[in-house]
Amino acid sequence: MRVYKLQPKAYGESEIERTAFEKDTRKLEPWYQVNGEKQREYAVCPACDNPIQIIGLYEELRHTDRPYGRHTGKRIKGFDYFEPENFEWCPYIRQNQSRGGNKKRGLEGISLKILGIVLTQFDRVIYIIRKETGIRVSAKIAVAMLESWIEAEGYLFYDATLRNIPWMFAYRSAGLSIYGQQIHADQVDLKQAIRTKIPAARFSESGHITQGPEYYSITWCFVDYQRKMENEDLIETVEFEVCDKDRNVVFSKTITFDPRYFFNLINFNKDPSKREPELIKKALEIYQQKFGKEVTQNIINLVGGFGNEMPESLMKGMMNEAFRSHKNIDPGR
Repeated sequence: MRVYKLQPKAYGESEIERTAFEKDTRKLEPWYQVNGEKQREYAVCPACDNPIQIIGLYEELRHTDRPYGRHTGKRIKGFDYFEPENFEWCPYIRQNQSRGGNKKRGLEGISLKILGIVLTQFDRVIYIIRKETGIRVSAKIAVAMLESWIEAEGYLFYDATLRNIPWMFAYRSAGLSIYGQQIHADQVDLKQAIRTKIPAARFSESGHITQGPEYYSITWCFVDYQRKMENEDLIETVEFEVCDKDRNVVFSKTITFDPRYFFNLINFNKDPSKREPELIKKALEIYQQKFGKEVTQNIINLVGGFGNEMPESLMKGMMNEAFRSHKNIDPGR
């Protein structure tokens, strides 16, 4: 692999490059260690959270001119997380083997982290989907996607990792009607495809899909997840399709995952005015109904460092309101 992160509790990834790694770690333990009377460099896999050794950071390699990361296969001092079972699904180990289609993990570890990131970053997950599709989906569609994703247990599947959350959230949700949704002004090809292949379709001045001279159906779905390794780089894609009432494809687009864009939204965009707390509030209510108060709180605690630009008082207030709205829970308990 060509990427790393510093600790399991971190969220994101950086390219393995000598100077950047030195500045990132300040050449301190636990990233720099003497092992077997030789200095070795360590970090963490961005997909499965297990420790990796950085190979070729200072030594010339015969088979490549770039340093890379390799799973250690064992616990390393200074890294508090090691789970051998993750090797069963980590894409950097399985590489081109697409084993995630029907295998699931338990409701623990990485699965809980994925749930936590979707909950605390739900507005940003939806922002990525809006950006990738060119459709500004409403809160109603966003909630329907979340409910579908939870019902499908999308967070448990092997192909869901910490680096592909927004896209696998979309992939594991069911197809939905996008009637009434707003298409961005710059999506000329999408609008033209809809007009050509669904003659009854109409758009308002603001770009919303509206009522036509006769009934018509328009839906979207995310299909055909693929992954492959190219020169130690993990490439993941999914097909975004818009269909008519007979399930014929009206428009299709290949979406290539860009995990660093999502990481940057979380780690560097700290302006609370850019957040959509109402979306997170709705996600909290759904989690409460599905998982209950205690599990939801544990999920939030597990990823407590993410999304901390949202004022703590706001998060607590939304939690309390969500708890009160769930009739089977006593908020004073």
